[in-house]
Amino acid sequence: MDVESPKEGVLTSRVSYNPETKEISPLIEEQTQQIFLNIEVLLREGGATMKDIVRIRYVLKDISEWKDCRRVLRRWLGAVRPASSVQQAIMLDDMVRIEVEVTARKTGQLHNYAD
Repeated sequence: MDVESPKEGVLTSRVSYNPETKEISPLIEEQTQQIFLNIEVLLREGGATMKDIVRIRYVLKDISEWKDCRRVLRRWLGAVRPASSVQQAIMLDDMVRIEVEVTARKTGQLHNYAD
């Protein structure tokens, strides 16, 4: 029996930079939405999907905004329930209200992406 070992890819420090407009929205919900649009593109390029995400680390400038992020996350992740952690980092750039780090695991080849 021949079994491929899982490959792991890590998307590090994804921020809400919009590659088309070169801007970052001031709204936490829009930043979260843009981050997941960016993640979706990178996962697809690596041969993965949101369903392959096994771990997510959320870093928020203000932890009280977590509830606003969760509404967006539910739309993106649906039934996917990766291991996750949330932390506050008050030293984030003033424009950045959230950063997301994603680990995806897929059998076969998956590329690593880093900033």
